[in-house]
Amino acid sequence: MYKIFLLVLASLFSLNTFAADQKGKFYIAADLGTVAYQDATVRINGTLNTFPNPGALIIAGGYYFTPIAAAEIGYASAGKSILKGTSGDVTLEAKSITFAARVNHEIASQTQLFGKIGLAANSYTEKTSGTLVFADGSTSFSGSESSLMYGFGLSYATTDSVSLQAQYINYGKFASTGASATSFSFGIAYNF
Repeated sequence: MYKIFLLVLASLFSLNTFAADQKGKFYIAADLGTVAYQDATVRINGTLNTFPNPGALIIAGGYYFTPIAAAEIGYASAGKSILKGTSGDVTLEAKSITFAARVNHEIASQTQLFGKIGLAANSYTEKTSGTLVFADGSTSFSGSESSLMYGFGLSYATTDSVSLQAQYINYGKFASTGASATSFSFGIAYNF
């Protein structure tokens, strides 16, 4: 067991040509995916409804301080999530700005696992249409919440500058009601 632990520990700190080439480089990334809401509900005509999961656009940029570690800033925008009622609709839109540390680990030639952890500044807006109003009589409200965010993913380098990636991100809470959001996306990254 001790030998396996040492082997895993040594592999985490070993460098290869691909990872060494990232040090001192900026990168940008763009992903398309889907957002999943947890506990994002609204009561329409007496029935509690959960918002459907919309599409998402996620963009990010960062800088590699070491061959495996980077600082990253990102922006995620969820598409409109619409609940239809007999007297009108309710629309939810959510956005997030993230600040994260990113760490990569090469698992095969040109293939890396990565993890992110940081802070998310989340915001949302809910609006009604038709004759539908919220319990307080308003037709819209919005809010924001800061939360711990984390994520992980897999990237595959197609060239020295371009890689394809898939990632999962948990943005944490975006409303004081406890509603939260996660995303799963596929995209492309470019190293300068």
